Amino acid sequence: MRTCTGIKQDRCRGWIPIVALLWLLPAAIRTQPLSPELITELPPLLNEVSGLLRIGSDTWVILDSGNENALYRIAEENGDVLQQVTLSNATNVDWEAIVSDGTHVYVADVGNNAGSRTDLRIYRFPLAQLTSDVATIGVDTIRFRYEDQLDFAPAPDNTYWDCEALVAMEDSLFLFTKDWIDGHTQVYALPALPGDHVALRRTVFDVQGLVTDAAYDGATGKLALLGHDEGSTVPFLWVFSGFEDHRFFSREHVRHPIQAGPLQAEALAWTGPGEVYIGNEWAPGQAPALWVMAVPMGPFPGPASERVGHTFPIPADRYVHVEGADPAGRSRIYELNGALLAEAVVSGSGDIALPYLAPGEYVLELKVHSETCRIPLVISH
Repeated sequence: MRTCTGIKQDRCRGWIPIVALLWLLPAAIRTQPLSPELITELPPLLNEVSGLLRIGSDTWVILDSGNENALYRIAEENGDVLQQVTLSNATNVDWEAIVSDGTHVYVADVGNNAGSRTDLRIYRFPLAQLTSDVATIGVDTIRFRYEDQLDFAPAPDNTYWDCEALVAMEDSLFLFTKDWIDGHTQVYALPALPGDHVALRRTVFDVQGLVTDAAYDGATGKLALLGHDEGSTVPFLWVFSGFEDHRFFSREHVRHPIQAGPLQAEALAWTGPGEVYIGNEWAPGQAPALWVMAVPMGPFPGPASERVGHTFPIPADRYVHVEGADPAGRSRIYELNGALLAEAVVSGSGDIALPYLAPGEYVLELKVHSETCRIPLVISH
């Protein structure tokens, strides 16, 4: 699908870009709260879930410090452990993330609450080895240090170099730190190869809290960061999209509060274009559990100009006009989670008669100057 790069200035003079108007809407619309649904509680063995991996229909979890150097495949209907796979030549100092690039699986032993570790490492093994009958797998080891860390004096919960989040993309691994000092996340990159490496600092972003996991969806090009507010365990989810060349924070991004109350949410995995799984650790009054949560699809299907299209009225009711829309073309209306709601024909003048929609935010897909675009559609009656 080609991405709409905007409408020429001489064709839209006088109109206000819809994206600009969208940002004038109330914060409750811009940062839509998300509500997870409980799939199952997990057994006491899995009290300290720290990472999630989805391979086909299988769900794997890992546990953090003090637990076995093992992966666990669980039954989603009741949380039972179906399979345990030990990484034979690995140790679990503080496992915090598990990801795959489609070729290998990476287990990140990077938890570093005091910022004093000098043995940070990521274990790697071929994805093809993770079969239903295997019990033990040998691993390669990726050892690394942060390029800008010079002081290793212990500073519990007061360090820049704690980390619980990892993604694997192409030939690289990207670490998203859990920055206890200022609620930002630092991004470090290193090769996805065994050996000794220096993790290079790429950028920083103010996540307004502490990052506990990350997940990248190669199908949609979206990055999600899970975390919780500083001083509490009220969770949030950042979603980043439209970026290129690993510049994760350069394009569209939105922070969604998660309506789950205090929840020690530590593990995250995409299960589809508009859905994630979340795992939480045991905490007083909260059993370890697996959750599913719909994630808004957002207006843009990839890299896009800030000027995606021009429309009126905003908000719309029973019709909407899109300047430059291809006449007699078809449009589609989606919920933010990606569910298709309806289709409609674009008139010769660019008007689209809308079905009745409840007040809220949607996504309208159509062709503008022969390029397929997705633009925000806000309904109010």
